[in-house]
Amino acid sequence: AANLGCGEANRRGIESAASGGVALLNNDTEVGPGWLEALLVPMLADPSIAAACSVLELMHHPGVLNAHGGGMTWLGYGFDRAFGRPLSVLEDAPPLHDVLFPTAAAMLMRRKEFEAIGGFDRTFLMYHEDVDLGWRWTLAGRRVVVVRDSRVKHAFGGTTASRHGDAWRARMGMRHNVRTLLKCFGAGMLLRALWSIA
Repeated sequence: AANLGCGEANRRGIESAASGGVALLNNDTEVGPGWLEALLVPMLADPSIAAACSVLELMHHPGVLNAHGGGMTWLGYGFDRAFGRPLSVLEDAPPLHDVLFPTAAAMLMRRKEFEAIGGFDRTFLMYHEDVDLGWRWTLAGRRVVVVRDSRVKHAFGGTTASRHGDAWRARMGMRHNVRTLLKCFGAGMLLRALWSIA
């Protein structure tokens, strides 16, 4: 009866799942052929991989990347790697690439790895929960990869645009960014980052 937010809603779904692997897929996506199998192959081959994510293509701009996994600036801003670049730049890319966080619009993860680091932060209503999750996996010494041959089209910001708008999205992103910094940065880097953000 209430909107619990992306992280908490997904957490409840994951909690009720019976399998050892859990796939997440946004409601504003269209999957390509074999997208899930392509994510599964490296995870079966390498137990050090906690999660694998798809290459995201902008649904309304065919041939343009939405994300090749996720990265982060030293201020804690998560970003979609290769956003806006042509999909053709991946022709010579390796099959797997290690990234800081999996873009949760289309990803597969080990349930036990998700639970081991506490899952999604329940205080995050929407946005940045995948950045926070991936950073904690990295700090725990686990791998997150983007899989070149798993392709999903994403209507970037499609759900939020129809309900809240860009200002709300930016506010949620900044709030959750700061919460992640408070959890994951050491004292010196935290002070520098918060000073620059302020």
